[in-house]
Amino acid sequence: MERLIEIEKEISIIIAVDRNASHTFFPVAKNTHVDGVLSESVVPAGISTDLQKQAQEIAYAIATSLEMVGILAVEFFISKSGKLLVNEIAPRPHNSGHWSQDACNVSQFEQLIRIACGLPMRAVHLLTPCVMRNVFGDNIIDEEIHQDHRNSISLYGKQPRAKRKMGHINSLLY
Repeated sequence: MERLIEIEKEISIIIAVDRNASHTFFPVAKNTHVDGVLSESVVPAGISTDLQKQAQEIAYAIATSLEMVGILAVEFFISKSGKLLVNEIAPRPHNSGHWSQDACNVSQFEQLIRIACGLPMRAVHLLTPCVMRNVFGDNIIDEEIHQDHRNSISLYGKQPRAKRKMGHINSLLY
């Protein structure tokens, strides 16, 4: 599909749905993929309010049709003509939402735990713009990144190998 469409950018949105069918959205992220693997997510995505609303409506329709309870990530292509096309769905916390750990008042992980435990979901608020960058097995994290207080590094404890996601860095843009 990607070869047939002139893609302007890629975005994703995460919807959280509880047992009562109440829902909330995390802000839309703009994603950059390298060799088909997510490299970076930027929030806010820098898209129109209309496209954000369309992404929410589509994500809600998918979650509703699946009778979803939990977290659902929906990835989209935005064509050069401005059309929103669903690329992928993931019924779980998603790599393109890892920025929520540091940039929102509630992360996708906490929201999922709240849903699973029957606790009320929290309204999601973006506290600061953020860039999430994946760390791959062939990357070296520069000392400057460690020392910058705006960066939060999460490593997954995996054995390193080329092109394997080893963790991510959230850089807060305040």
